[in-house]
Amino acid sequence: MKKTLIVGLLLAMGVSTLQAGETKFTGGIGLAGAVPVDGFGSAYSSGFGIDGNIGLTFDENLAVLLAIDSIVFPTDMTDVRSIEVNFIPSLRYAFGSGNARPYLIGGAGVNTNYLQIGGFSGSESNFAFSLGGGVLFDLSQAIDLYAQVRFTDVIVDGGSFSYLPIAVGVQFK
Repeated sequence: MKKTLIVGLLLAMGVSTLQAGETKFTGGIGLAGAVPVDGFGSAYSSGFGIDGNIGLTFDENLAVLLAIDSIVFPTDMTDVRSIEVNFIPSLRYAFGSGNARPYLIGGAGVNTNYLQIGGFSGSESNFAFSLGGGVLFDLSQAIDLYAQVRFTDVIVDGGSFSYLPIAVGVQFK
């Protein structure tokens, strides 16, 4: 219930800040790498995966997005890996106008961790939040290139773990 209230509050804050402008659908897809920050243990190494989003832009600078990513963290143990999948409603605010627009992005949502050990697997879903920034590079009237880094923290029973996804992709305007 707490998680739902927090996500709802973040979305309500985003909707309340909307200004008059042309609302458009947007979506992006990219490749990502990720560095474990805390809570993974020494067996885990840097991860790789995909990054994406879908949502609405309200003007050149403001977007409400569902940020989606999936990162695989391999380990030095045979047949053991962790897969992190995030669905995080987010606000993205880009500064200025022009060919390169820096932006801030942040949100809160759900992380599902899939742990694979040999032929066995299990999953657990938890609350996660993500904060970061990046740059949108204008490639055409229909496409931007994005490069971003986010700090992602996942709250689990008895603590948390965090990692730093770094992504590059295309954003369709």
